[in-house]
Amino acid sequence: MTRDYSDIIGHITEAEKILIFTHANMDGDALGSAGALCRSLRQMGKEAFVLIEKPCPEYLAFLADDYLSFAPPFKADLSIAVDLGSAGRLEGLKDVFFGAPKRLCLDHHIRTEDFCEVFVVDPAAAAAGCLVYELFKKMGAPIDARTAELLFAAIATDTGSFRYSNTNSEALGAAAELVGMGIDSASLCTALFDSFPICQLKLESLIVERAELISGGRGIISYCTEEDYRACGALPEHSETGIDRLRSVMGVESAALLRERDGALKLSLRSKTCADVRSVAASFGGGGHLRAAGATLDMPLDEALKEVGKALAEELSRCAARD
Repeated sequence: MTRDYSDIIGHITEAEKILIFTHANMDGDALGSAGALCRSLRQMGKEAFVLIEKPCPEYLAFLADDYLSFAPPFKADLSIAVDLGSAGRLEGLKDVFFGAPKRLCLDHHIRTEDFCEVFVVDPAAAAAGCLVYELFKKMGAPIDARTAELLFAAIATDTGSFRYSNTNSEALGAAAELVGMGIDSASLCTALFDSFPICQLKLESLIVERAELISGGRGIISYCTEEDYRACGALPEHSETGIDRLRSVMGVESAALLRERDGALKLSLRSKTCADVRSVAASFGGGGHLRAAGATLDMPLDEALKEVGKALAEELSRCAARD
């Protein structure tokens, strides 16, 4: 797919005060791509910030910097959504986002609504960081060492350290070029994937201990609760990696994790090669990618386990039929 950045470049060139937005409960792609864009815009002489409602997760704190702001520092003449597929994921920042006269979107989720004037959206991109990096090259924008680190973290996160099926030549090529700029990729990957507090491992052990296999071992489902966080001395953000432990079980094609978080029930779904978990998430009002998706459920945990297990089993049956 040929991506046309001309309108986005034109709007960025004309703007002076720019606010960047990404999804709540940031992951490495959200923070890395938004942060990299902000840093580069500042080096181009723009006033720019990434606007957030909540602090970034503990494991990403080493990537945070003064580009993050909890309150609008100015009235923006341009809003840019990065790694953000719908207006609903703006949550409490909607009014600020729509308060700018122009709105742009750089994203790699399937486009479901028109909430911006200009979109560059490509679900074939492995990460939003790939789109931001390509934008930089089209613009001739500056990329210093810190910006390169943020872009590498973005791409490494959404490819599962280059292990997931979305890893493609574009992602690998971009990562190679960023490493060629002198960043320490090994240290970045250690910080992203191999540096967890003990409370997080305890929480993961609970998730694995209560996991149930379904569909003859091709699916797996588990959960964690607010009480589990207290018992482990953990925060809700420490449950994020639980889905990866479930997905890694030998013989499992698809995994589901239900997590109590922020007064709601969050569903995370992952698959390896065949199952379309985006369609499973969509059946609960959610969305995402073919192999990684999620939703927010409004039902008791027991009912959610039953309904998600049923929906996942049905998709695994379709997956087996396709094979």
